[in-house]
Amino acid sequence: MATVWVCTGALLLGAAGVWLGNPKSRDLPTTSWTAPAEASSGTLPLVLGGFRGVAAGLVWLRVQLAWERGDEASVMRWSALATSLDPQVVAYWTNGARMLAYDFADVRLREAAKRGVATEALRGQIDREQARLALGRLEAALHHHPDDPRLLIEMGNIHLHRRNDLEQAAACYGRAARHPAAPLYTQRIRAGLLWRLGRRSEGLQVLENHHQWLVQTGVEAVDPELVATVGHRIEAWRRELEAQ
Repeated sequence: MATVWVCTGALLLGAAGVWLGNPKSRDLPTTSWTAPAEASSGTLPLVLGGFRGVAAGLVWLRVQLAWERGDEASVMRWSALATSLDPQVVAYWTNGARMLAYDFADVRLREAAKRGVATEALRGQIDREQARLALGRLEAALHHHPDDPRLLIEMGNIHLHRRNDLEQAAACYGRAARHPAAPLYTQRIRAGLLWRLGRRSEGLQVLENHHQWLVQTGVEAVDPELVATVGHRIEAWRRELEAQ
């Protein structure tokens, strides 16, 4: 049985590779990251049928290998194929976006440093370009996973750490916080972003509501240190507001 699966996997990956072609041989646009037309139209997924999930997992191995080589073009091509084959796997979207926004931004900066042209202006330009590509992928993912907090939090982090856009970061965290599956830290980060934006009363209100929710839902009994920490932050913010 194991032999059958290995052979099947090899055939699937081989078929995908033939269909996709050699990523290095294709010109890659610098402003978008989309699957080839055949994938977006459903031709390849239709051919693979029920093996799409298996094929997507095998394709993702190619993504990992390309990432280890620092081959951004191949990562983009194979990632587009993986998400076309199985768009329901959120990790394909988020991990691909992280590679693009952070890892390959760092690769470009290291290359610039070797050439002696790594200025702060160039760093900002690279961060914005890579962030735009990553955010485009996450926006595409939202079509398959509307208001998924994992995607919105990822977008918020990119806005914050790569674009220095606190307003957009707070908006993404705000959207994520409305989802019942959002992690507990979502409201705390949102409150902190609002505070940094100068919307201090709003940030304090968010944190107070969060603290009340933690107490009412029994989180305090499970993690009293967390609830106490949030309470201390509320007290500190209140003192700062009263001192203004």
